[in-house]
Amino acid sequence: MCFGGWENKRYAQLNGNAEYRARIDSGDELPFPNGEIRAQFAARCSTAFESIRRQTEACALIAHGGTIMAIMERYAMPRGTYFSFQAENGCGFILNGDGSYEAIEKT
Repeated sequence: MCFGGWENKRYAQLNGNAEYRARIDSGDELPFPNGEIRAQFAARCSTAFESIRRQTEACALIAHGGTIMAIMERYAMPRGTYFSFQAENGCGFILNGDGSYEAIEKT
């Protein structure tokens, strides 16, 4: 996701910023200053995912959590929200062609 003016900023640098608080309170719906909104990010993720799907029947994607959440929100069945697909570091999902999925947990 393009964080715009907040790229490479830490929480300590943004804490107390009214724009930052408003974005958090919006449920991640407001755009980043000079950045993108989540819908734009999700569209980029879906375009890339569709390109991969056209090239192969099976593959493994190693991706950042936001990318995982965007793909799962769009393709997983049963449907879930963006934040319902948060995975811990080193974890993720197996997503099947029919949208069914299973979580990959640390052992």
